Amino acid sequence: MAELRAAHITDEKPEDRARLRALAREFPGALRELDSLAADEIDRRALSLEQAAAGLAPEAWMVWMCHYHALMRAALLLRARPSVSPAGLAEIAAETGAPVDDAFAAQVARPPHGRLMAAVFDRLSLELGAPARVLWDTLFPSRKGPRGYRQR
Repeated sequence: MAELRAAHITDEKPEDRARLRALAREFPGALRELDSLAADEIDRRALSLEQAAAGLAPEAWMVWMCHYHALMRAALLLRARPSVSPAGLAEIAAETGAPVDDAFAAQVARPPHGRLMAAVFDRLSLELGAPARVLWDTLFPSRKGPRGYRQR
């Protein structure tokens, strides 16, 4: 992400669009992270990830972000397949590593405030035992001020 930020990558060139799409496919939400984090925070997070890879304890945001990516992948698959059987839910769970059940599928089908991210953060909050607002503000600091769906 630091490379993308430093290179001022935009979606104007086809090769840049392809690079951004690949990143978003692998890590849903990464483009939002790229847009919402300052360059120094991206650098700080990269250093923290390197330190965790070298054996230091991971920071909470790292665990939260891993869960977020898995849940968002699951939510995107659920949205693409609006009627999923129990076996289909199990397949999505196995593919994404996210706990997928009927309740999550229903929330994705009709997300709070009409926002898929709100459904994902509600589930993330439930899974991690942290307030959704704290999760939102840590993972994707607001660029536009308070939003009702982030206040939960």
